Amino acid sequence: MVRFLALKVRDLFSYGQADVQFKPGLVLLEGRNWDRDGSSNMVGKSALWDALATVLWEENSRGQVKDDVVNRLRKKGSGLVLFEREGVGQVEVEYVRGSERRWVARVNGKVEAYNWDVMRKRVAELVGMSYEEFVLTSWFQQGMMDSFLVKSDAERKELFIRWLGLDVFQRLRERVKERRKEVEVELRVRKDMRELMGRLKEMEVKEEELRWALGVLERWGNDLPISVEEYRKRRRYVLEQVQRWRDALKVEGLIRQLRSVRDELSGKVANVKEKMRYVRDGRGWVCGSEVDTERFVREAKEELERLSQLLKEVEGQLRELEVVYVRGKGIDRERLLKEVWDMRRRVGDVAEYRRALEVKARADEYRRQVERLGGVDFSVVEELEWEFETARKWERGLSDDGVVAYVLDRVLVVFNELMRRYGEVLGMDVRFRIGSRGQLEVEVSDGYKSMSKLNWWSGSERYLIMLVVMLGLSDFLMYQGKGTNLLVLDEVFAPFDRVNSGRVVELLQWLRGDDRTVVVVTHHEDVKRGIIDLCSEVWMVEKKEGVSKLIVGG
Repeated sequence: MVRFLALKVRDLFSYGQADVQFKPGLVLLEGRNWDRDGSSNMVGKSALWDALATVLWEENSRGQVKDDVVNRLRKKGSGLVLFEREGVGQVEVEYVRGSERRWVARVNGKVEAYNWDVMRKRVAELVGMSYEEFVLTSWFQQGMMDSFLVKSDAERKELFIRWLGLDVFQRLRERVKERRKEVEVELRVRKDMRELMGRLKEMEVKEEELRWALGVLERWGNDLPISVEEYRKRRRYVLEQVQRWRDALKVEGLIRQLRSVRDELSGKVANVKEKMRYVRDGRGWVCGSEVDTERFVREAKEELERLSQLLKEVEGQLRELEVVYVRGKGIDRERLLKEVWDMRRRVGDVAEYRRALEVKARADEYRRQVERLGGVDFSVVEELEWEFETARKWERGLSDDGVVAYVLDRVLVVFNELMRRYGEVLGMDVRFRIGSRGQLEVEVSDGYKSMSKLNWWSGSERYLIMLVVMLGLSDFLMYQGKGTNLLVLDEVFAPFDRVNSGRVVELLQWLRGDDRTVVVVTHHEDVKRGIIDLCSEVWMVEKKEGVSKLIVGG
């Protein structure tokens, strides 16, 4: 539990100065705004608690952060909260923003200061509660009274789980879940290996069959047998290639002869063409004698045509022979003959060789698997199955529908009893319960009607319900060691009529007897008159020229 001892505010929000000592009893907090003809509004009554929350969590109801929390008329603002907490001791937290920035904690006189983000975590750790928990249990904010009820069933349940420390079961469940997965993997592997061990019997090779296979493979050595069909096919191919090689040898001499004939014919064709070039104007002279040019040209053409035809035939034959020569010239006859002889030597039973290979491969795989599985202890399979089923049961048991729901159900009995005494005064019977699907449900009755849907109730009725719930939460967390000695009722009378206001005043008579500081903020004059005699102190916030100051009086 956090026991607030003192609060000091300088130039934060609207304040210029505020010094508070938190003492047990009932306190009336009112205000006077001299900038607005003495009105009690807009003086900074709520800003006092915003300052406290900012110092401890750097959060507030206004959403102002960093240097925005400094009074606009000042350059620097600071706040100091002094509190005690069991197991921690006395802590003083100082928060400064503006022209100077500092956030430090003095724990039992020892100064702690870190960078800003680390300091936020450290101060929250020292306080032992979050800003949300502070608001729900110690500061009933104006206009935010139903902040707990408007949460979903799951969100409310999550809060209870965290407050009760039941999230430890969630962490345990995650550890159990991880272990269950590990066991499941190991169990599956061992079962698969056991099944494989059983199938190995089908792979086992008889000794005589293995000896036969090894004998076949040893006989062939590094050679691979080929079939007769494959040998014959290759032999035909080799014979065809050798015949081409022989044909190339035969035509080599003919090619030389034909090339000589081709060259001779080409020379004759050129000679005839040269003679015909000298015939001009239809007449020609040979050794000074006139010749018959027409006859000469005709005979030359006939000779040229005959020679050209012979040349064409010779070139055609030459091309055919050259094709035969080129196709057979590059063949390696000796290599091919050696290859076909080697294949002849390897002609054998290919099917027998393949069966021998399969037998040996099966025997090798069997031996390898036996060596691999030989060291596996299959006796632990039953133990792993038991551990797996146990982990599954624990995983279900540690779920939100298991032990968490069971513990919550028992705790809600206590929580409902804490709310019952407040509900009797305020005329609202509020009860929480675990629903059929594990959700946190609420049931409310005013003695005449009972409804679980909160939005079916009127605005003032919801405020009464929330007041019962929050007072119950405040007591509940105090018993959990997570509450505070401070209870701020900020304008809780606003939505109530005279009858319900009278009920709240009656409730305050109970609260002032507790060992905590109960601060009532209200504008209702009849409420002030009704509680003034019950108050041990009256705090007055006065605002002049935009700056608020807190005056504490008896």
